[in-house]
Amino acid sequence: MRSGLARHGGPKPGERRLIGECVLANSVRRATVVIKGKRPIIREKKHLTAEQANTPAKRIYLSILLMYTSRDAREQHATYFSLVRDLVRSSPQIEVTVGGGIASKADLFAMADAGVSAVLVGSALHDGRIGAAEIAEISRRVC
Repeated sequence: MRSGLARHGGPKPGERRLIGECVLANSVRRATVVIKGKRPIIREKKHLTAEQANTPAKRIYLSILLMYTSRDAREQHATYFSLVRDLVRSSPQIEVTVGGGIASKADLFAMADAGVSAVLVGSALHDGRIGAAEIAEISRRVC
C-alpha cells in the first residue's frame, strides 16, 4: 500500500487496483501507470468485498481497508470499533491488539472500553493528535 508519487510497472492484464475510492481495471494488455497525488493504492490481491468478509477477522480487515481508502476515515470508525468490540466479547480468551484507526484520545478510550489488550498508535502520535498526556491518562485508566 503506497501513497504519494508511485510508479508501478502497471497492472497485469485483467488486474484491478483500488486507488482511493476508485478502481483501476486493466484490459487484456499490460499497461504502465504513473499515479501522482496522495491516494492510497491497494493491489487486487489485497482487495476484499463485503461478500468475502464472512468472518469477524475479515470484517475487521474490510473495515480497515475502507478506512484506508476513504477520504475521511472517521466515517468508518463506528463500524470498526463495533466490530472490534464484538470480536473481543465473542472471544474473551483471545488477547486482541488493535493497529490502525486510532486518531484521538476518544479512540483510545473506545478501544479500552471495547476490552482490547493493546493498541498500536502510529500516525496520531507522530503528528501530535495524541501526546504523552493522553498516553499517560489511558495508561492510568487501564493499568
